[in-house]
Amino acid sequence: MERNEDRTMKGLSVKLCFRPSSVPKKAGRLYYQIIFRRASYQYNSQYQIYETEWSKQTGLIIIDALSQRGKELMTIRKRTDWETAKLYEIAQRMFNVSESVDYDLVVHEFETQKAQQSFRSYYGANRKIGAKREIKNK
Repeated sequence: MERNEDRTMKGLSVKLCFRPSSVPKKAGRLYYQIIFRRASYQYNSQYQIYETEWSKQTGLIIIDALSQRGKELMTIRKRTDWETAKLYEIAQRMFNVSESVDYDLVVHEFETQKAQQSFRSYYGANRKIGAKREIKNK
């Protein structure tokens, strides 16, 4: 199992973290920690997992392929990997242009790209379904 290495360049890092719920046996929240020149910013993800599904040692989601939730956890891990990389890419691009990072602009651009990507996925899936229906009708 790989370690959740934070992406780092010239004092810039993006790391996936877990905040457990204060209520026992309730799901906690995954969030991204964006650090630039010792200033830290937290951005909540939409994903919730249980404390038993998070490895403190590796900083990764624990996926039990035999459990009912295994497939969902795999999807969450793939999405958070993509989102971590995308947040880092946006922040790095800003840094390369101005040698500073505006967290609000990073989050705004990230949310815009995430919405566009979701729309493309939805539109692409519906297009494929429509093509299959067309083939069946012939």
